[in-house]
Amino acid sequence: MSMFKPIKFSAWVSLWLMLGLAHMAQAQEVCTLQSPGGQRSCTLSPPFISGEWNDGKGGVDPDGGSCKKFKNVTYVGDCINGVLDGLVLLKRPFDAKAGNTGGSQYILQIDSGTVRFPIAEYSVNGFEVIRAYDRTGCLLLFFRGKAATSTDPECGTIKAKFGESIASYETWKAVRSGTFRRNDLQWNKEQANESSTAPASPEVKGRDDPKVLGRSARGG
Repeated sequence: MSMFKPIKFSAWVSLWLMLGLAHMAQAQEVCTLQSPGGQRSCTLSPPFISGEWNDGKGGVDPDGGSCKKFKNVTYVGDCINGVLDGLVLLKRPFDAKAGNTGGSQYILQIDSGTVRFPIAEYSVNGFEVIRAYDRTGCLLLFFRGKAATSTDPECGTIKAKFGESIASYETWKAVRSGTFRRNDLQWNKEQANESSTAPASPEVKGRDDPKVLGRSARGG
């Protein structure tokens, strides 16, 4: 005689619904950011910064894909009814815990609080494209004003959406120095792939060492 009692169908349904709702809550997590100086708060979703380290022993960054990655991130952009909208510049400071030694800036398009992909990241070393929580192969390292070439199609994708200058040395330098003007870029809605808004898994795989994943502004 079995010592285990079968779980009733209704209990299985309840468990399934609970897990499903938990997944939805994680995927739809809304992050609150501050404008420079902290005068205003505004939100965006989903949190797109993935896990940034993997110890090679099964341990991964538990904060990847969560709003914890946006704790000290500030925005320059339009805040409408409490949500970010339009072309936005995010500034992320030095984060020793994540291995983000030089900080990062991100240029992205946000539609009524919803992040559109891909995203341009400008780190101390150069320019990189982020799609959802995953990094892609489009990486340009700037050296003495010149960028290494890349044949990855993701480079062409982001240029089609923001224009050729999104990946230029001049834009990288302006973003890093704080002189970037959002009016210099414009999001091409016709090139936007709406399906790219679905976040992927935030888990970091195959990485053994910590590594950086890195008009007037009414809201800033």
